[in-house]
Amino acid sequence: MLFPTTDFAIFFCLVFLGHWWLNHNPRLWKPFMIAASYVFYGWWNWRYVFLLAAVSFITQIAAITVDRQREPRRRSVALALGVGFSFGLLFISLDRSGDDAGQWPLLFARFTALPVLLVAALFQFRGKRPAFGRQLVVPAAIVGVLIALSNASYLISTREGLLSIVAVVVAMYPASTIVLAAAIDGERATRSQLIGMALAAGALVMITTGS
Repeated sequence: MLFPTTDFAIFFCLVFLGHWWLNHNPRLWKPFMIAASYVFYGWWNWRYVFLLAAVSFITQIAAITVDRQREPRRRSVALALGVGFSFGLLFISLDRSGDDAGQWPLLFARFTALPVLLVAALFQFRGKRPAFGRQLVVPAAIVGVLIALSNASYLISTREGLLSIVAVVVAMYPASTIVLAAAIDGERATRSQLIGMALAAGALVMITTGS
């Protein structure tokens, strides 16, 4: 089911009506939206429904584990494992997309992430209208453009190079977050973070020289 098709237009109208009708009842709204997601992806290839079910199950287990952990270190480890699994699956899925797919895989990924962010925003503000000023909109727009460009670059890289190399290089992006946090917010990197960045840099050098 592609976006510029009649099938998607009909599907979107039905899901929108169901969302509007069940929005007041979270117990019914949540399973309805989950089922709609499964139909959306299963319409293309029903075999991927099993993959989506496995991802849903593992991420749910990771979320429950993070919520139940009271020790910050264990919570960080559980969160890192869950996020790492999700990103790894995303990297592999984008790599498996054919060259003739163009940038459609990224559009599908954004279409999936947007409802999740909207739901999180609704729970965060709880009916209160957030104040959107220029100081918030402009940086958010810049971040959105950079994320889109980085994802497109990754998709092109996996099609031109080896996933085993590209994924390792891309996985080093948290280092830039640590550097920005130190430069903008004045946060100090922990010893484990410094060791991790050093090991990652060494791995990148070995991959570069080996390739």
